[in-house]
Amino acid sequence: MENMGLVLKVNARDLKSLFVTYDRDYFSIEGCEKLIEIFEELSEEIGKTFQVDIIVLCCQYSEYDNMQDFKNDYDDIDIDNMIYYELSNNHILVDSES
Repeated sequence: MENMGLVLKVNARDLKSLFVTYDRDYFSIEGCEKLIEIFEELSEEIGKTFQVDIIVLCCQYSEYDNMQDFKNDYDDIDIDNMIYYELSNNHILVDSES
């Protein structure tokens, strides 16, 4: 078995705090909850844990206040082919690498 070092499980508030610490406070608590859910599911599927990299998360994911803002930013792209999540606060979390 590969030595994985120390692994800490973070909750949404921990992740939000990391974003603030790195001066990248771009995600709501609901957005942080969804990011954690996404990576927990992927971790279970592939059997590996992930190291939190705030900069990579900010490059790959974006959160929009509403669907219209999301559509405005991607008006030249067919958003039906993108991976995005509607959050409980009506925000939209987008995987920009999809």
